Amino acid sequence: TAATISGEDILATYQNEIASAILVDFDGNKIAELDIEDCEVYGTADLKKQIAAEQKALPVYIFKNGVTVVPCYGAGLWGPIWGYVGLEKDLKTIKAVRFGHKGETPGLGAKISDEPSFAEAFVAKTIGDGEILFEVAKPANRQTENNGVDAISGATITSQALGKTLDQWFGFYKNYFAKNAAAEE
Repeated sequence: TAATISGEDILATYQNEIASAILVDFDGNKIAELDIEDCEVYGTADLKKQIAAEQKALPVYIFKNGVTVVPCYGAGLWGPIWGYVGLEKDLKTIKAVRFGHKGETPGLGAKISDEPSFAEAFVAKTIGDGEILFEVAKPANRQTENNGVDAISGATITSQALGKTLDQWFGFYKNYFAKNAAAEE
């Protein structure tokens, strides 16, 4: 599990597996290269600076296996929540997700990071192209089919906050996704 892997090992894997890391603007255009050797992985504070900068910049990590990873962050019930979403070459289908949090309730909202079945529920789901790009909600309240997952029972507020975070960030990246999606093989 990620908890048993050292930070140095994670960064070494990143350096070995990354093909390129770039910054893009909201129009989906590449505006800068990130230095792979320096392992420029953006944390939540760095992402806030990028979004607030005069020239808005969003990091994109493209791996040798064709997976593209984009970050997200937002407000949970008790503090910040964040994550990374890995997308297939079509830049629409989710390959994997990893989420973290500052202070969500153990056994409830904290499940966004420590419940494997929650992360697994995202696999093969897609980013929508309608008004709702992605949602995390109670099954009875979900307005989407394949571009959403069920909220964690007992952690509805954190789950919905995560859904809003993903929907917002997928909106930030949608022009990049549209311009760079690989055609179906």
